[in-house]
Amino acid sequence: PFLMAGDVPALIATLRRMYASISYQDFTDSYRANIGEFFFRSVLQSFLIGACVNVTSEAVTNKGRIDLLARYGGHNYVIEMKTAEGEAGTRKAVEIGRNQIENGNYAGSSTDPIILLIVIDKNERNIGACVFWRKKVASEVKIQKTRLPLPE
Repeated sequence: PFLMAGDVPALIATLRRMYASISYQDFTDSYRANIGEFFFRSVLQSFLIGACVNVTSEAVTNKGRIDLLARYGGHNYVIEMKTAEGEAGTRKAVEIGRNQIENGNYAGSSTDPIILLIVIDKNERNIGACVFWRKKVASEVKIQKTRLPLPE
């Protein structure tokens, strides 16, 4: 329902739960050193495709590439993803992503897309920050960094 309604904070909360469900063992030190944006983008793409969302990865425009383009419920979602390490790295990635989005042409059509900048904190193995634009107005999603309870 949140994709249909364009409810970005609900989408981000769901994605944080999804990324938190990935087993710690999938993030060994040697693997984590090589893990990048592609991994998190692929997980997100698989999630969206499983939800019957029309998704294009690495969509090419005359200005560059869009990491993910998703169409669902009359909304176009343009998703730019970055990875960073720690709070300082996350803030820097947000700055870089904001500049990239605000200086680029992400519309690609006559409709107004919902543009998402999702920054994955590799230390947390989850979304560290999210900024979204609707009708060219930027808003930030407050990230609730809570630990999931361990199973008994």
